[in-house]
Amino acid sequence: MRRQSRVVRRSGVRVELRPRDEALLCALARFRLARTSDLVALVFRGVRRDTATERLRRLFDAGFLALRVEDRSEENVYSLGLIGWRWAEGQGLSPGRPPKGGWEHHLAVVRTWIEVARALHGTTGWRLSCFRPEWEVREFCARRGEPLVPDAIAEISASETNGQPVSVRIAIEVDLGTEPSRILRSKLRRYRDQLLGGEGLLGSDFCLAVVVGKVGVGRLSTIRELLEDSWPGLWRTWTLDEGPRDALGQLIESGARLPLGTPLAARGGEVG
Repeated sequence: MRRQSRVVRRSGVRVELRPRDEALLCALARFRLARTSDLVALVFRGVRRDTATERLRRLFDAGFLALRVEDRSEENVYSLGLIGWRWAEGQGLSPGRPPKGGWEHHLAVVRTWIEVARALHGTTGWRLSCFRPEWEVREFCARRGEPLVPDAIAEISASETNGQPVSVRIAIEVDLGTEPSRILRSKLRRYRDQLLGGEGLLGSDFCLAVVVGKVGVGRLSTIRELLEDSWPGLWRTWTLDEGPRDALGQLIESGARLPLGTPLAARGGEVG
């Protein structure tokens, strides 16, 4: 029997949404696009991978999810399907359209978002109170005329200590090695100007993290040299493969001493 293509829906599939499905749809409304592995890591913790992928398949067949495949050797990339989009709007969400092309950087930001949330899950006292990816930050900056658009902003907070809330704000850049180093150098100058000037989206008290994709040792060394030369504040790097846990811990330990102001906007769903 000929195997059905993974991008063709099976007919007659009906799905009754479970709480995990709803959490998945809420996340995708903000992610816009996400790979199978990232959705499994976020929503299906403790569930066998084949069970998780079959549930994703059923949600796709029922129209809650849409499926994109760049290459037959690559894993599935999901977005909201028509029914999922209508469901999200019915929940008061405002889902955004996926990018038309150049998914790699977008998907790397999504993976960073999920890994930051996972790294903080179960930690004592700390939580991801806000995460804003580039596509949400850009809309905010456009309204205010802000020239600096980080790839992401994370706000990590803890319970009040001596009556004072404790929080750490981190501007995140994702570097996949596709742009010349001068682009990052220029952006670091703008970050530095904002840090020293105390005005703009981030204020004067924030840390900087650069997340590096699958690049060579030379690129990683160049990024660290740029940070050492151009950035006067707290900074850390991590790679997409190794994850953020150690670097986040160091930033939180040092950054928690900073008197941060009001966080950027409200949190959105389980993923911050």
